[in-house]
Amino acid sequence: MAEKLPYSDIDTNGSVDEFGDAPEVNESDLEQTNRVVSSVSQAIQMIERDITDAKKLIQNAARITAKKQGDTPYSRSSLKEQGKAYKTNISTRALATELKRAAPRLYMPILTASTLTAAELPPGWPLGQEKTQFFRETITKAIKAWRKFPTFVRGLSSEVVDYGFTFGCFTDPYQWRPHLVRMDRGFVPRGAEIMDENLARFTLLWEYQPDELLKLARDGNKDDWDKESVAAAVHRATTPSQSWTLENMRKFEELIREQVWDYSYEKGYKVIKTQHFFVLEGTGKISYYILWKDAPKTEWALLYEKLDAYDSMNDVVIPMVFGYGDGTIHGSWGAGQLLYDMAVQLEKVRCDSIDNLRMSNKMKLQVPQAKDASKVEMTVNDTSIIVSEAQFANNVGGIAPNPQGYIALEQQMRQWMQQIIGSYLPDIPSQPSDIKAAQINAAMAQEQEVQRDVLEGWMQQFAYLVQPMTKRLTMKGSNDKVAKEVRKKLLEGNDDGIALTEEELDLLVEQPAIQSVTDFTPAMAAQKAQFAQTTLNNPLFKQTNAAKLMAGAVGGQSLVDYLVVPDGDTQDQTLAQRTQLEELTTIGSGINLPVISKDNHWIHMETMTTPPQEGYPSAMDAVIKAGKVNVAQAMLKHFSAHYQSAVALKAIPTEQINQKKSFIATYEKSIEALQQQQAQAAQTQQAQQQAMMAAQQQQPQGQVPNNVAPFPQQAG
Repeated sequence: MAEKLPYSDIDTNGSVDEFGDAPEVNESDLEQTNRVVSSVSQAIQMIERDITDAKKLIQNAARITAKKQGDTPYSRSSLKEQGKAYKTNISTRALATELKRAAPRLYMPILTASTLTAAELPPGWPLGQEKTQFFRETITKAIKAWRKFPTFVRGLSSEVVDYGFTFGCFTDPYQWRPHLVRMDRGFVPRGAEIMDENLARFTLLWEYQPDELLKLARDGNKDDWDKESVAAAVHRATTPSQSWTLENMRKFEELIREQVWDYSYEKGYKVIKTQHFFVLEGTGKISYYILWKDAPKTEWALLYEKLDAYDSMNDVVIPMVFGYGDGTIHGSWGAGQLLYDMAVQLEKVRCDSIDNLRMSNKMKLQVPQAKDASKVEMTVNDTSIIVSEAQFANNVGGIAPNPQGYIALEQQMRQWMQQIIGSYLPDIPSQPSDIKAAQINAAMAQEQEVQRDVLEGWMQQFAYLVQPMTKRLTMKGSNDKVAKEVRKKLLEGNDDGIALTEEELDLLVEQPAIQSVTDFTPAMAAQKAQFAQTTLNNPLFKQTNAAKLMAGAVGGQSLVDYLVVPDGDTQDQTLAQRTQLEELTTIGSGINLPVISKDNHWIHMETMTTPPQEGYPSAMDAVIKAGKVNVAQAMLKHFSAHYQSAVALKAIPTEQINQKKSFIATYEKSIEALQQQQAQAAQTQQAQQQAMMAAQQQQPQGQVPNNVAPFPQQAG
């Protein structure tokens, strides 16, 4: 980048465009022939313009920071000037308390989510579900193994909640761990829209320790770094003096928290202050510059230059906002802005309540003039109070205490604060009222929709941040140790033989981050588990998947692996069938067998009523066919016991309950019919025997009855 203007002539005659040079286009092919930034001076001026545009935002952030850290509700000097130095003037951390309640609602769903990426292979892809799950688990495990990940997510959420927006930034093409860039350290042009893929530019204020800058210059492309400038910057590294500049307003408030007595130094070690400047070119590429603003010589100001360094601004920075606001990043207000005024008033109410109790029942005395107050003397004895140089006021009783009024007002103001940030949910009335339950449920549903909308918007933004992290974790040729291990594992596969091809890896990595991981949060897992409970033993639903949802909601994947039978494993069902077949043999011998609670009642029932193979009757039908009434009754008793236990345990599909109940009734009728048939046969046989005996008695002895055949003579 050749410098076209002297460093000292910045914006002296309006010749330097602080918004970047206008495109110069070749009329033949409409290709841009110039760069947005044409000089170091211009780059510095563009950076200063964006910082200046954020002045009001940083001032507000400084006020919020001061209030969080205990700034008093009243100005001490103002109270003294007004003669009200007696008033209570303390901070009760009202704003900090409410903000700390809001931030976990953003970061806890991320920290507890079962997966951090929702990328998946297309439907119908061979082993698509297994490979998708393998990819998600590998990426999630790698990201969560990052030591600073919980701190990063908490910091990201707190910045967004407290100040409205922040940035996740990458300054290296291979480094997958993003930097958390605060709103007073990262700057975008005024009017930059939320989720704009064509963000015009981004500035990052960054401080390098000398060894860090040297390592980057040594390990990076030597053509991109200016060796002379780097050497000069390292040699002149200093312990920085904190100056009263726009970007340091919030930092000065934080120095109070750090108990720095002189506000002189930002850090206690030597650093080089730099400005990372990313610019969108007319080609859509991103050029990257690192500037040393405090360079004593113009030629040392540029430390690093790489034209067309990135394909998209999404590879560099992901803005994170609290809400839509006016659609711009600067217009996104956080809970800190929304609650600030209310928090100040709440603290004043609390201070006034203290004053009310302190001043209650105190005597009020009057003096001719205020200057005479020092002359007042009061003597108290057992029977009287004697006051000289003053007289009692009319309201001798003093100020009446009113703690309940202050308490009620404080509670109401806290409810207002919670309602402002969308976290207040009215309680369901515990006493009978005219409000119908349906109306209450509708109100709760509407509130939950608002909360889910806020959470979904946040999770979608985080999904956009995870995408470049995933891309760098799987990048071919990466010099990062973790990235090398992740890529190797994905391509070589796991112990179950699930591995990804290069094509599948590209499909998953390049998938647009349009889906958040809200569906993988504990709250959503609990809802899925609750629904899965209703599908147990229903043949229309996959039972193994239902079990996985229920176990996963309680203990995650580890509990799923420990408890749930893997797909295709029918060992438990086969064992239950074999047990029931053995029991049938015992029941057939006339012994009644009780059922036990751990029996798989459904499998036992199916084993008794399902034919062993085509053309054969079931065990219970075979007993009826054989006419064994006692065995049939014993089987029915055993079957009914399984049925009752299964109903109690909700182990029978809902649509099967009446069918099994009807089967029991039908089988009872079959036994009754068999009993009647056998009774009639016994009666018929008995009648025949009686008729035969009667006929024999009527015949003379030695004469064979006519209807009885004589015995054949045996051959001699």
